Amino acid sequence: MKAALRIAAGYRHYVSGIAHLIDGVECKIDPGATVSDLLDAAGFPPNVTMIVFVNGGLANKDTFLKDGDEVFLAQPTVGG
Repeated sequence: MKAALRIAAGYRHYVSGIAHLIDGVECKIDPGATVSDLLDAAGFPPNVTMIVFVNGGLANKDTFLKDGDEVFLAQPTVGG
């Protein structure tokens, strides 16, 4: 199974070794994998606050993935 992973540009400082994820990359996942499993496999650091979208819908790190899913990680923002 495969899932596409993209990250917001603001995460570059966390993942300098995988900055190419900003443009998206396909990752192999096992059946029953979650967003958290995908992030671990991609080498994303743990405990980073993020907003998770799967196929354009709001999700979380415990969301189960299916073949062909697209995961996007966005940074939370605050206003003033």
